[in-house]
Formats: sequence, structure tokens, C-alpha cells
Amino acid sequence: MLCPAGVTLKCNSAAQLGEPDAAFDLVLQSTVFTSVLDAELKRQIANEMLRVLSLEGAIIWYDFRFDNPKNPDVHGIEKNEIADLFPDCRIVLHKVTLAPPIGRPIGNLSHVLYRVLSCIKPLCTHYLGVITRK
Repeated sequence: MLCPAGVTLKCNSAAQLGEPDAAFDLVLQSTVFTSVLDAELKRQIANEMLRVLSLEGAIIWYDFRFDNPKNPDVHGIEKNEIADLFPDCRIVLHKVTLAPPIGRPIGNLSHVLYRVLSCIKPLCTHYLGVITRK
């Protein structure tokens, strides 16, 4: 069994979730927008996330800030684009996740050094944040 009783997994388009308006208090987005290269599709997904979000709900955001030089199908998304996708929303973002090419070898050597380097925000490749309605 993959999930506990009462959990339902569905496979839908992120642009058409098939759920009622304001159905969720929490919506999680994890590395979705950097994998969507079409600007209109990004806008549809953002609108759909807001549509299914309850009035007092929150979107948890986790995504890349930078392009992936080894994967042309991943494009970073910066604060201004996030703000454009979620107008009239309060957006709080924090830089997290030590750049994997640095973090992987350092993490194998020292967890303490990994934590120290993770505090140097220019070395962090992702945003973790919360988006709410104003």
C-alpha cells in the first residue's frame, strides 16, 4: 500500500485540476514551474492553484531560482516572475538548498560545513516560500 487509508491519489493536468473552487487550505508546488517552459501554461497553472485555494489558504512554493545548465528543459524562476504569476498576493520567499554540485560532495564530507555553506544565500539555488491572498 502506497498511502494510508483515506488518501486518494489523482493524476490531472496542473492547468485543470478538476477540483471545486476553494477546495484546499494548502497547495504545494515543488519544482513545477521551472519545468514548464510555456508562459501561458505557467499562468494557467498559477490561476488554477489560486482557484482551488481557500480564501485564507496558502501555497507552499519550492522551485529553482536558476537555469539548470545540464538540463535545457529546466528554466529558473525569479521573484519578479512569481509576482507576475500571482498578482494581488503576498509572497514571502527564502533562498534555500545549497547548490547541488557544491552540496553533494560537501555533504559527504561534513554536515556542519554543509549547514554553514547553506547560510551563504548566493550559493542557494531554490526559493522556499508561502503565497497568500492579500
